[in-house]
Amino acid sequence: MLIQGLAWLLLFQCLGEAISRGLGWIVPGPVVGMVLLFAYLAVAPTPKSLQVVSETLIKNLGVMFLPPAAGLYFLPPEVTGQWPALVGALVIGTAISLTLCALVLKWLVSRQ
Repeated sequence: MLIQGLAWLLLFQCLGEAISRGLGWIVPGPVVGMVLLFAYLAVAPTPKSLQVVSETLIKNLGVMFLPPAAGLYFLPPEVTGQWPALVGALVIGTAISLTLCALVLKWLVSRQ
């Protein structure tokens, strides 16, 4: 069941990549694929295999942050002087993400 769920995710990623490259968009293919997946799930029931693989990925989400966190330790000296910009981008990005998540949650709850 996990393989089928991963196949769903890869299918939409490949579709997004093909559309993005084919049309010459600057938006990354995986982002286009995610929008396509969202549109598909808005009109069709969620396949069980996709639900299983999504739950598994969310449960292990913390592990996916380990490589980038380790990479921060080995930043070159040119980047270390840009900490204020990096921290600012993280804070602003987190605030925008939390706000959007709250708005989407509010909208979903109001639909019920």
